[in-house]
Amino acid sequence: MKKRKLKLGSARKKAESQSQPFERTSFRVPEGMEVFKLKEEGRKRIEILPVLATERNKHGVAGNHTFEATYFANRLGADNQVYVTPRTFGERCPVYDEYSRLRNDPNADEDVVKSLRAKERQLFYVFDPDEPEKGVQLWDMSYWLFGKQLDEKIKLSDEEDDFDQFFDPSELGLTVKLGVVEDQFAGNKFFKVATIAFAERKEAIDEELWGDLEPLENLLKVLSYNELKAIMNMEEPEAEEEHVDDPEIESDESEEEVVASVVGTDDNDEDWVEDDGDWE
Repeated sequence: MKKRKLKLGSARKKAESQSQPFERTSFRVPEGMEVFKLKEEGRKRIEILPVLATERNKHGVAGNHTFEATYFANRLGADNQVYVTPRTFGERCPVYDEYSRLRNDPNADEDVVKSLRAKERQLFYVFDPDEPEKGVQLWDMSYWLFGKQLDEKIKLSDEEDDFDQFFDPSELGLTVKLGVVEDQFAGNKFFKVATIAFAERKEAIDEELWGDLEPLENLLKVLSYNELKAIMNMEEPEAEEEHVDDPEIESDESEEEVVASVVGTDDNDEDWVEDDGDWE
């Protein structure tokens, strides 16, 4: 056999990787479920389905049905992938720690500081009447491209409108009517929700669609502090320290500052979440 002169990659490896499903870094898609996307401008009707909340749901009440799971995320690493910050669940985050350090540094690069701010996002289970064959779909969307408008629609409604429980799957619930427009940021086109309205539902949503849905917050992927720090710095992760029940945190911060870093009680914390929606 002739000896090859070039160092060649493997066509088999490429073919096998091509057939593998895309794995998201921020959340897991339940088996057999598709991800919902806004595909074009115009009017769109969807049903947002109820799902049980756990104690980890930021806005829901454990044991009650809710309609979304809010999380916060950063783009990190050489591939600029989306990662859930542990602060979503009240835990320390290396990205936020670096942001806190730099925002107090008068010589820090403003663009670097801005890049460390998190984005607010939401997960929903939805049913699309235009594509009933797809069944329940998982929708991951920027809060600023949909959820903010939904919140305003509900807050500014009259009490007798009964919008606050629109996700009731019975005939008392409401179908969500979206007005979708195209926008762009940094040359990238995306679709956002410009208007929201509600329509009376003609019949109840089959419980087979929503009765056994996994809590949305359980789909979120949260890496450890060291893993996220390594991705942020494009390094190999450090070995995880052995867990102890009441660890002492070695830091120059006061106890109050450490607590603030974890649960977000410091005065400037609201600046950490960017109020824009340049990611769909």
